[in-house]
Amino acid sequence: MTVHYNYPLKDILFYKIGGKADVVLETKSEDDITDAIEFIKKNKIDRWMVIGLGSNILVHDENYKGAIIWVNKPDESAIH
Repeated sequence: MTVHYNYPLKDILFYKIGGKADVVLETKSEDDITDAIEFIKKNKIDRWMVIGLGSNILVHDENYKGAIIWVNKPDESAIH
């Protein structure tokens, strides 16, 4: 898992719109997703959501006060 702070959502969403998220947790495996959930719990983040390619979501240009779990291209070694 890679942690990005103050990350512009327009850089990862399909329609290239949206403000910055406080935290983006970039995941590429099931273990990364588990780590992201633990990060959210440990840091007591109340507001969060999960996105993939972001093609079915529109995000406001105002900043998102919370965490995004970004399920990015999976690690090929994680595919069974």
